[in-house]
Amino acid sequence: MNFAIFIVFSILFGLLLMILIIRSVASGIKKYAQEKLRGKTIIKEAPFARMIGQKSKGMWQVRGNGYLALATDTVYFFLAAPRREINIPLRNISQITFPTAFMGKTVFKKLLCISFSTPQGEDAVAWQVADPDIWKQEIERIAKKKLD
Repeated sequence: MNFAIFIVFSILFGLLLMILIIRSVASGIKKYAQEKLRGKTIIKEAPFARMIGQKSKGMWQVRGNGYLALATDTVYFFLAAPRREINIPLRNISQITFPTAFMGKTVFKKLLCISFSTPQGEDAVAWQVADPDIWKQEIERIAKKKLD
C-alpha cells in the first residue's frame, strides 16, 4: 500500500514539475519576443502557438512551441527550443491555407499554414493556433491596408 502511494505522489510531483517547466519556458519566450518586438504595433498574438514544421527544413524536424505575433508589416514566430525566429513580411505571403496535416505531421485539427517567398524560393510554415480563420482574416486585412 505504501509503495502505491509513493508511486501516485511521484507521478503527481512529476506532472507538477513538468507544468512548471513548460510555464517557465513559455513565459521566457514571451518576454524575449516582446523585447524583440518593442516599438512594433502587435495586431494579434498567440503566446502558445505550436509550430508543426517549416517546409524548407525538411521532413525530419520536431514540432515546437513558441510565440506567434502579427505586426503591421510582418508575421513573427519565436520558437522556444531550440531558440529560433521566423519573420514573414506580409508582402511576401502568397497563400494562407488550413490543412489538417503538414510535412507528414497531423494534429487532426485545422492548421494555419502560411506560404511565402524567400530569396531561396517558396517556403511554408504551419502552426496550430486556437483561431486560424481569424489569423487569416487579420493578416489579409493588414496586408490589404498596406496596399491601399
